[in-house]
Amino acid sequence: MARSKEFDRDTILHRALDAFRVDGYEGTSIQVLVDRMGIHRASLYDTYGSKEQLFRETLALYERLVRETYGPVFEAPGRAWAALSRGFDRAIAELTDPMVGQRSCLMLRTAVSGARHLAEVPLQVRRHFDWFGEQFRRLAERARSEGDLPSDSDPSEVAAFLRHVLLGLIAAAAVDADAEGLRRIVERQLGSLLPERVS
Repeated sequence: MARSKEFDRDTILHRALDAFRVDGYEGTSIQVLVDRMGIHRASLYDTYGSKEQLFRETLALYERLVRETYGPVFEAPGRAWAALSRGFDRAIAELTDPMVGQRSCLMLRTAVSGARHLAEVPLQVRRHFDWFGEQFRRLAERARSEGDLPSDSDPSEVAAFLRHVLLGLIAAAAVDADAEGLRRIVERQLGSLLPERVS
């Protein structure tokens, strides 16, 4: 009879996520992983096959956690533009949190590292940011119907712009985690999409 594994796979995957967030794929050794995950090296290979496969599963977990966090923010009742602003506020809070900070976006870190050459990883990274793009497109459609965006706005173009605002925000926070400064920049960028109000 096969001996059952003495660990909860979901728990140790969360621990692996914490490890990869600190030093990325290339900077996280197998020894660091087994120490952080609290399992034997043999168990890691028996369960995941390789560090690369473990990393792909970790990215999938990260992707799911982000969707569970931001999906309800973007889909909350009320005006679309307010939901969008709350989403960016949430991102700024995470990116400037001293307990999380620069580690909060594993996907962007992966996109600019050697890990982007791993099988399937570029698709995972693209899918992650495409999900945000789709949320932005839906919000832009709602904002246009609510009169908060000009009627001739193209939701796909607005979404592409907002996707780049998000990417820039993540990169900027890695250099200078000044929440108020980042908030002012994002407010200006979002404001550039809104119709001018004539008093």
